[in-house]
Amino acid sequence: MRTPLRLLLLAAVLLVAGWLLVPWEWSLIDDGQAIGHVRTIGAEQTAELYRYTDATWGLFRPAFWVYMGTFYLLPVKIAFTVRMLMLAVAVAVPACLVWRRSGSGPLAAWAAILLAGNPSLLRNLAYPSLQEGPGVALVALGLLPYRRPWPRLLLWLAAAWFKSPFSWLLVCYGLLLLVRPGERRWSDRLHGVVALAAGVGTIVTAYTYSQAGEYTAALDFGAGKLLGSALEAARQIGPPLLVVALGVVAFGLRYAGRDLVAWALVGGGAMYLANLLPWKTDEHYAGPYVYLLMVGVVLSVRPTRVPFGAPGGRLDAAGTAAGAAGAATGTAGALGRVALVAAVLTGLVLTGVGGRYVYRNVANTAELESCVLGLPGRPVIGYNRQEGAPRLTELAVLRRPGWAGQVVWVPNGDPGDVDYYIHQPNYGPGSPQLMVGGPVCVTPLATVYRAR
Repeated sequence: MRTPLRLLLLAAVLLVAGWLLVPWEWSLIDDGQAIGHVRTIGAEQTAELYRYTDATWGLFRPAFWVYMGTFYLLPVKIAFTVRMLMLAVAVAVPACLVWRRSGSGPLAAWAAILLAGNPSLLRNLAYPSLQEGPGVALVALGLLPYRRPWPRLLLWLAAAWFKSPFSWLLVCYGLLLLVRPGERRWSDRLHGVVALAAGVGTIVTAYTYSQAGEYTAALDFGAGKLLGSALEAARQIGPPLLVVALGVVAFGLRYAGRDLVAWALVGGGAMYLANLLPWKTDEHYAGPYVYLLMVGVVLSVRPTRVPFGAPGGRLDAAGTAAGAAGAATGTAGALGRVALVAAVLTGLVLTGVGGRYVYRNVANTAELESCVLGLPGRPVIGYNRQEGAPRLTELAVLRRPGWAGQVVWVPNGDPGDVDYYIHQPNYGPGSPQLMVGGPVCVTPLATVYRAR
């Protein structure tokens, strides 16, 4: 069985296992409200509503408006399956390209583990309304070897219309098409101009929107904020770079020569990161720039040896197996094998961190929903998570339309006139006076107390 098929089968098994094991439920961010909109005013009006809302927030993301009007027509398990497939595409396409270029199955597996070990990106499975997941899937589809660049430009533009910092990918790609050395065809110049215009146009439009937005008013260009964001970005990039360094040792990776797409990915990832410095570079925001940088790396290197079981072990200048031209033996071969095992384990740990986050957050919502629906009478339930309170009410009503209870936000320290109280520690210390009645339910991230 060929290596890509093995990888696809393994990915399919993992996806099915995840689908079966995780108690999929809509999240406490956006979802309940979006479903309510779609069911009451329809898909088209929901998209228009989000366009209007984003205009007041200062966000330009037209693909997201369409997404919000259509995605929430799906049943919850199908919706999460679609989100899983988005991330699967983001990992599988670059890994298959690595295998196609190098002919090395272990190198393709290393690339897949590197890209999957992105906990910030995996958070997109917990929150279906996040735009980063569709964005990286569209970027990955744009990497396929099309005969002409037009499909790539359209896919990357769609990504930019989900999340405007992806526009830098178009800007970098357009500039590289225009300035690359050697003979340039007229079509290259045309594609470069179109890519550059699309990227710059999106950036300018997004900037114009941001000038009058409530959400974007929180941007902070102070030196302290920019430095703090840069340090956080370094922390986010550090673990994947460790996997890359181990890959260099394991495969003897060398620079493969100028590749416009790889360079565009690295440049686009760096500019995406720079774009986020006045905002946030942690949590789910980090996922795309880490992804772009790492895909740029895996597409710009070639192996010079195979650590395990290859005939001959050495690779020729093109990065393909060179027969029995000398196995990777002795100290170098042993070191390469140890490095590959360490890279795999590091990547799996990072993937596990992201997977644990997804499971705990999805299970938390499902268990909180079941708990509040099981409370007697018409309970008023306090919650120290501001957005979570109305979203939990909406999800409970969606699950049981006749439910007469209500979940309300109770700020930390507020006494609150409620029957029950949900305390989620990562949103603050809560209100101790509401936690004296003993726990009613305990979920992965929160505890429900009887408040009186």
